[in-house]
Amino acid sequence: MRIVLDVLEPSRLGGIEVTLLEDVRGLSARGHDLHVVHGPARYRPAPGDLHDDLLAAGAHLHGPHRVAWSPGRTPSDLAAYAASARLLRRLRPDVLWVQRFEHLAWAHAARSATRTPLVCHLHHAPMYRRPVQRLLAAGVGRHLAVSEFTRRQWVDAGLPVDRVGVLHNALPAGGYPPGGAQELRTAREQLGLPAEARVVLLYGLLVEGKGAGVVARAWQELQAAEPSAHLLVAGDVPQGHPDGGLPGVLEAAVAAGRATRLGVQRDVVPLLHAADVVLFPSLMAESFGRVPLEALSTARPVVASRTGAVPEVLAGAPEGLLVPPGDPAALVAAVRSLLRWRDDDDGLGDRLAALARRFDAERRWDALEAELASAAGQPPPGPGQEA
Repeated sequence: MRIVLDVLEPSRLGGIEVTLLEDVRGLSARGHDLHVVHGPARYRPAPGDLHDDLLAAGAHLHGPHRVAWSPGRTPSDLAAYAASARLLRRLRPDVLWVQRFEHLAWAHAARSATRTPLVCHLHHAPMYRRPVQRLLAAGVGRHLAVSEFTRRQWVDAGLPVDRVGVLHNALPAGGYPPGGAQELRTAREQLGLPAEARVVLLYGLLVEGKGAGVVARAWQELQAAEPSAHLLVAGDVPQGHPDGGLPGVLEAAVAAGRATRLGVQRDVVPLLHAADVVLFPSLMAESFGRVPLEALSTARPVVASRTGAVPEVLAGAPEGLLVPPGDPAALVAAVRSLLRWRDDDDGLGDRLAALARRFDAERRWDALEAELASAAGQPPPGPGQEA
């Protein structure tokens, strides 16, 4: 199939873009012709750039095009979408696979002449009033929610129940391998971490909504109660976003030798292999929870907020991994109970890695191919077969 898809910008803004890159790799390897229409790079410097990665994955890139939509500037947005409409007339794709619901305005304009079938991925919660939502959703053959939690949100908000399916996010085989004692030692040497410390890892967007302030408050108690605890933080704070006071706490902890601060990492596996416990203290109703899944896959326990789809991702995991969002004391208690898990329960890592295998990328791509082919009016390839 020739598939056109969108990305807000060719940067690793978060899990949506990382998942898109993995899907492009998987679908391209199966023989599909992928064309990514991207907006201008605005938020991230070169370390987060996706442009070269998408090209290496086999995609054709087109842009910058405007794919975003603001209700207050609809006339100018519609004029800007003309370039994408010309592109689709030239490409004549089999299906237009939209990555963000808010990009459906762009998609409708881009397909105005070709009437290309539409599939829309639902990566986050509804954000518009029902009349606007109905207008954007008109003509979409299938919506794919990244979790059952997200599917329920959108159905409750008015999307037709028979048009909304669930396609869980997944991890590619071998992408996040379990790490044992040797991997732990190697990763700590690579990152310059103390070999005998109990390392607590926080990575991703370091903003208030993702629990940065909760970690800032919890760390004050944890470092006093656990002299061997060492906080490893990797990520950044986008300009204008509240940071919850974490940078100040980190600065003091780094100066005291109790923390290590890194920027955005293209490869997070060494971070995970270096860790004893991973944190995911989000205050948001998460649509999926990729960080908890990455932690499980690498055989690391994660202390995560009981919010959104996170319990869905951690279904079957031992008690004690989920804590109330915004509760520093509960976070500290859970981390302390897990810091010495290798001494208390050495098989825990293997059991967690086994849970992660439920979210297998090949099965995801089988289902995704079937959904896209159905929308395009084509028979799906067999499981794992090339298009």
